[in-house]
Formats: sequence, C-alpha cells, structure tokens
Amino acid sequence: MRPVTIPLFTVLLSGFLLGANTDPVIGRWKLNWEKSQSEGAPPKSVIRKYGKWGDGFRVTEVYRGQGGEMRKFVYSAKYDGQEYTISHEGGGTIAFTRRDANVAEGVSKTEKNGTYTFKQTVSQDGKTLIIETTRTDSSGKEHKNVLVYDKMK
Repeated sequence: MRPVTIPLFTVLLSGFLLGANTDPVIGRWKLNWEKSQSEGAPPKSVIRKYGKWGDGFRVTEVYRGQGGEMRKFVYSAKYDGQEYTISHEGGGTIAFTRRDANVAEGVSKTEKNGTYTFKQTVSQDGKTLIIETTRTDSSGKEHKNVLVYDKMK
C-alpha cells in the first residue's frame, strides 16, 4: 500500500503547489514609459510588486521621480468589489472585480485625484501588464492614462 500512497500524495501536493499561484499579476513589474500614454511627467522608475495576501493580493509600488523624490503606496485587496484602504500620503480606497483570470476592473478614490475607474490586463503570455485609468475632473474634462509594465524576472 505504501508505494501507492506516496505517489498519490506527490501528485496531490504538486497540484496544490502549481495551483497556488494562478493569478498572472503576481510578481514584479517595471513601468515602460516609452510604451505608456500619460499626461504626467516621466518618472525615473516605477516598480510594482503584487504578492499573495490570503485569498487576495498585496500591491507595493515605489515611484522615483526625475528629481530623486520617492513615493510609495501599499494596499491589500480582493477581487470582491469591496473598498480597501490605500496606504500613502493621499490615502484613499480601491475596489477590484475580476472579469477573467487576466482582466480586473475597479474604482479608486482619493481626495487629491477624485474618483477614477481602471482596467488592469495581463497579456496572455504573462509578460505585460497594462493599467488603463479614466477620471473626470471637476470641469468635466476626461483624463485617460495607459500605463504599460514589463514583467521583471
């Protein structure tokens, strides 16, 4: 009986380990400014890290500006449509829903930037993350950004 138990246990364990990281956004991503479309000034670098957080994920982003200034924000969330707090100087909340394994959508709210909607898409090959944001300012003007990130190894 022992020869059957060990292979069965190995198969079950490997299935569990392979299924443990099925979210394609998990990993480190570097902003590719040349491929992005944004109204803002180009940063020196932006690195986003997505990690597992229970049955959700945790995001840490470090922004370095051309003048050397650094900003960091962190949040943990789930794909359940609920609002989660963003930890950075402007505060705010973020909520995600998932269309499929590679596409999430949501809403973010901050005092400084108001409310904006976003769509986050991981390419089928898992090498590119695109975050499209849209917000309308107090004068009714719509602002759109497309940020393209490359997967880091």
